[in-house]
Amino acid sequence: MTRRIRNIGNAVLSSLLLNTVLAACTVGPDYTLPSIKLTAFHNMADASSTQGNAAPPLDQWWTGFNDPMLVTAVQRALNENLDLDAALARVRQARATAVGAGAQLLPTIDLDASRTYEHQSLNGAFGSVANGSPGFHRDGHEDVIGPSASWEIDLFGGLRREAAAANAEAQARKPSGRGHG
Repeated sequence: MTRRIRNIGNAVLSSLLLNTVLAACTVGPDYTLPSIKLTAFHNMADASSTQGNAAPPLDQWWTGFNDPMLVTAVQRALNENLDLDAALARVRQARATAVGAGAQLLPTIDLDASRTYEHQSLNGAFGSVANGSPGFHRDGHEDVIGPSASWEIDLFGGLRREAAAANAEAQARKPSGRGHG
């Protein structure tokens, strides 16, 4: 009996050791942001020294012409531009995908209910034989109510990597400089 307990203990210890080793494996290295070194434009120093007033922000370049009609026309085009609405919809979609990818890391809880009703025919092979037996009921029903829960263990880090990729995609789709969310 002692030998059997020792064998079970060794099997449990081996299983725990194997699970620990496998859990330490992750898929791919962590993402590191590359360093970007940009040089100044070749004519920036000359342009700033010759002009008396500062240039408008790049996302509002049309205001530099000091033309109220141009500003009105561009603002109307930006407000009614369906491409911007589509871009914002893509941002919302990427954010929803990121939320969904993060939700895969959480447990799932479900509640299910069903009702089944059966009516046995007396003309069939089983019904004609069983009809003569005591306790035979032609009508039957079954009610089932039950919760269920599941949780996918992220053993190799695939779900975490998928969530990180979805978050990066949402960040990449975020418009820059327009003030939209």
